[in-house]
Amino acid sequence: MDTTLSRRLQTTIIQSFFADQSRWFLWWPVGIGTGIAFYFSLTHEPSFIYAFLPLITSLIGILSVRYFWQDSSARFFLLMIPLCMCFSIFLGFAAAQIRTASIATPFLTMKIDNIHLTGRLEDIEEQPNRRRLTLTDLICTNKDVTNLSKIRLTFPLSQDFPAAIGDRISFLATLLPLGAPTSLAGYNFRRQAYFQGISAIGHIKSPIQVIKHQEKRLWLTTQRYHLTQAIRQHLSDQEAEIAAALITGDRSGILPSIRQEFTDAGLAHILAISGLHLTIVAGITFFLFRRSLALIPYLAENYPIKKWAALWVIVATFAYLAISGFGIPGQRAFVMITIMMIAILFDRNPLSMRLVAVTGSFILLIRPESLLSASFQLSFAAVIGLIAAYEDGWRHLKQWRLEGKYCWQLVAYGIGILATTLIATLATTPYIIAIFNRFTLQTLAGNFLAIPLMTLFLMPVATFSVLSLMWGGNLLCFQLFSFSLKCLLQIARTVATWPGAAIIVSTPPPIFIGLITLGGLWICFWKSPWRWAGLILCAFGYSSVFFNFPATIYAAANGIVLAYQKDNVLFVSDLNRGNFFTDQWMKELGLKEKKPWPTQQIKVGPVLLLKRQNMPLKISKEMCSAKTFITNGYALQACQKWGHIPLLLIDQAILKRDGTYQIWLTKDGVDAKSVLKALGKRPWSLP
Repeated sequence: MDTTLSRRLQTTIIQSFFADQSRWFLWWPVGIGTGIAFYFSLTHEPSFIYAFLPLITSLIGILSVRYFWQDSSARFFLLMIPLCMCFSIFLGFAAAQIRTASIATPFLTMKIDNIHLTGRLEDIEEQPNRRRLTLTDLICTNKDVTNLSKIRLTFPLSQDFPAAIGDRISFLATLLPLGAPTSLAGYNFRRQAYFQGISAIGHIKSPIQVIKHQEKRLWLTTQRYHLTQAIRQHLSDQEAEIAAALITGDRSGILPSIRQEFTDAGLAHILAISGLHLTIVAGITFFLFRRSLALIPYLAENYPIKKWAALWVIVATFAYLAISGFGIPGQRAFVMITIMMIAILFDRNPLSMRLVAVTGSFILLIRPESLLSASFQLSFAAVIGLIAAYEDGWRHLKQWRLEGKYCWQLVAYGIGILATTLIATLATTPYIIAIFNRFTLQTLAGNFLAIPLMTLFLMPVATFSVLSLMWGGNLLCFQLFSFSLKCLLQIARTVATWPGAAIIVSTPPPIFIGLITLGGLWICFWKSPWRWAGLILCAFGYSSVFFNFPATIYAAANGIVLAYQKDNVLFVSDLNRGNFFTDQWMKELGLKEKKPWPTQQIKVGPVLLLKRQNMPLKISKEMCSAKTFITNGYALQACQKWGHIPLLLIDQAILKRDGTYQIWLTKDGVDAKSVLKALGKRPWSLP
């Protein structure tokens, strides 16, 4: 009986697998992404032989099977598909390794004060109380910094700033090495800086002198900067900063409180140039161009005006991408829109899962590090979920929108916004939890109010306002633009105050996002009933949060600040120092409150914590019974007098050498891990 049931199950699986033969290609970018994820998970940089030997072997296997097995039987596919999947995994691994080796960003290893630098100003970001400058082509007499490729420096907003983008400038500065991650699950800024080519950070300490005026090759960056300043002149306060974010992609001037309101309302994606913005621009361009040509009967009857509109969309979206600074999310959206327009040119369906697979493969092979970015994960999760939902269903809704009466078109539009927002929310929520440690229950309400405003009013008015700047700026256009921005701000502020608008959660385990991603792709890629087996993987992924055990004690590098969690509160040794560390730990633990230590020394289980200070502490014999010390060294000397030596000592020297420590309390004692040692030795790691 069991044998018969097993055979029937195997037959059903094989039949379902071959019934979805047209969907096999969709797993190609998944294999590439798996190889990239495996490469970045390693603790040591592998040799190139480990990337190319399996890649070549799997390719030879594919060619051999194809040559010696001429028929297209089931056995042929059962051999070919695993080989192709292995080839895609090894291809992603090799692409990530080649990309890493080709960049080879050098890092500053020590702090350098009062250093005289000359460099070319590549970018300027206006922030509430400072400017952040990006410089390249650096020249310095100090031998320690002759190999730096790019640096980011801050400059006070209150001081005169005579330079423009492209100018070669000279100044005195303090350079700082890039910081290490604050925890194992924390954001790895050094890795991001490595792929951006940033070697060091710091601040300018002297007036800036312009050595040479701007170069022609930075014309586009200069015009983008001038456009941002023109927007700020025609608008005021935070409305101008949000307008700059929507048009030129400059979000540096938006206050943290405003960003938090948009995040709590589920509208953070509006402030970043992404698929939403380029899609709106593409839709407006396609509609206006095609409708305008349709007013001329001769052109409409004799020429393919739909294809002309598709070509104009490519031009318009590329112009918007250039104005917005060629951000990575915008680049992905532009590639996808371009492929969609090419599909229209060849009379193909522009909205298909194959389009997403081709776009994803292209991006992952060109920029493998994109897989780790929040924008890549969120944008592709939303797009895949929406296409999977709309591929075969919602036909009645489409008929209402295209053929129904005006009232039914409005109803269809409203239902479409609700359905789209709900689907996108369900698809992106796991990634928002894993990346931002929070999610909102008001996303549906926030997007239902904000997306129609963006699509029907704000972005069209923004387009006409920007075009009017060629004639000095139209007052009416900017008044309407200002009104729409005020409405958008009010929506974010109102929705952010509703219950459930900001739910803080702790960082889930890595398996959480892995299982949910695999389960979600299984549901979206297949069409046979066996697709719903992906719900099991998603259920296991969500259940993994109940088996997540975060660290209890944190010790920052150099012993600047120590902290431990108790009763949903983070107790910190010094509230005036190490705020960056404590904020990151609170985010990771999902905590909202931090308090100072009640005493100079704290005993947390078998661990003795002592504040960093210059004066020796009075250590009792009972306190010396702790198995682990995090101390400044005085306690160790005191306990040695009592004849006690701790099993594990973590002092300032060890913290300086090994970086931040995380400690878990276990039944057998403690489990202490150095963040630097656990992350391993990679090109972006500390020396």
